[in-house]
Amino acid sequence: MLPDRIVEQDASEMVLVPAGPFRRGREDVDIFARGDERPAATIELGAFYIDVHPITNEQVEEFVDDGGYDRPDLWSDAGWRWRRAEEIETPLSFETDGFDGRSQPAAGVSWYEADAYARWVGRRLPTEAEWEKAARGPDARLFPWGEAFPHAGLCNYGGRVGQTTPVGAYDTGVSYYGCHDMAGNVNNWCSDWYLADAYARLAEAEIDRDPHLDDATAERLEIERPKHRTDRGGGYATPALHWEVLATTGRNHWLPGERALWNGFRTAKSCDPAATG
Repeated sequence: MLPDRIVEQDASEMVLVPAGPFRRGREDVDIFARGDERPAATIELGAFYIDVHPITNEQVEEFVDDGGYDRPDLWSDAGWRWRRAEEIETPLSFETDGFDGRSQPAAGVSWYEADAYARWVGRRLPTEAEWEKAARGPDARLFPWGEAFPHAGLCNYGGRVGQTTPVGAYDTGVSYYGCHDMAGNVNNWCSDWYLADAYARLAEAEIDRDPHLDDATAERLEIERPKHRTDRGGGYATPALHWEVLATTGRNHWLPGERALWNGFRTAKSCDPAATG
């Protein structure tokens, strides 16, 4: 039996999301469903762990102190070229008043930086499907906490606070599996490339077990490599008018070098199938 929670070497508390099916996306009859959230499908995922909270400034500071920004072995080839060209040495939150608290999420982090940190701790970024299951739960919640629309007591959004808040500050906004800040505070980078019709492409290829739009899948589906990476959950600046970004099914995307102060991340790790049953 796998433990429900573990604590990793970087002090990240992680929660187990059990293997099994969940409903991804929004149904065609849903008048609020966006094109990139359809078609809905039942997806099978293996068991995995995901961070309870977004990665914090304090945690990334250890990565910086360990020379993480100077070690090409921790970066993808594209990421290392980007880091050198941009001369990036720390997340943007480190040098921005109001965003630099140790318990606040690392923000102004590119996909490349998030990927390098995950490699440093021996984990990875969650797939888009994993992130959605961790946020949505087995009961197909509209928001991580349930069906109630967002308000100031549930998450940090709409510019009400004007900056990020310490991770885990909204206990009433926790997801079914116990993840905090799955809506608001900072967006969460996922490992997948973004395609507006990704769900349709995956369905046509009958990929319904551990779907992941990585380089190998894009090649298999004969898709020219996309330019944007997926991003989930919305952030502190997500306007109330765009509540759908905060929904568990909401999909967003940015160029992997994007470093807005709402760009943050959490990590995941796969479970050994032999240990799950």
